[in-house]
Amino acid sequence: MKTLPGGQNAFLPVYAQGSSAAAQGEVIAVIRPGADVSDVQWRRYAPGVPPTAWATVTGASGLVPEGARLEIAIGKEMPPQSTLEVSYLLQGIGRADRFVLLAR
Repeated sequence: MKTLPGGQNAFLPVYAQGSSAAAQGEVIAVIRPGADVSDVQWRRYAPGVPPTAWATVTGASGLVPEGARLEIAIGKEMPPQSTLEVSYLLQGIGRADRFVLLAR
């Protein structure tokens, strides 16, 4: 993690051997909800680039218990800085969190 000007946290990819996706250089974001949530979706965007379409997080279409490990395959190619946006329902109310991602 790196702190950007203005105090915002940004996340740097860490590459490790083990999974086939990681071995091929694909960036995988791992998230764990802090409460029971449902209908978890994600998209990615960068300055000057339109956002990707919303995609359901694999294994997160129904109720997802607090602390469950969810993996989002971001892809191989990342701009120098992009934003991962994760939306979900918390007690039936729509919420979203944004994470700044930096290329390695």
